[in-house]
Amino acid sequence: MAIWIWPRWLCQLHDGLSDVIHAHKPDEAAVEQTFVNKDAVATLKLGQARGIAMLVPARWSAGG
Repeated sequence: MAIWIWPRWLCQLHDGLSDVIHAHKPDEAAVEQTFVNKDAVATLKLGQARGIAMLVPARWSAGG
């Protein structure tokens, strides 16, 4: 049984999204606005994932 570790999952999200960006070389990217969530832990995790979803295309467009 695999142990779900949040930092590892964030790294996997970054690497996977980086692979998609490099393979398809999009001109634009968008991240939807989040909704207000009553669960503070889930909201924090969603914010971290959104940060990665914004970071990867930003680094791509900056030549990184």
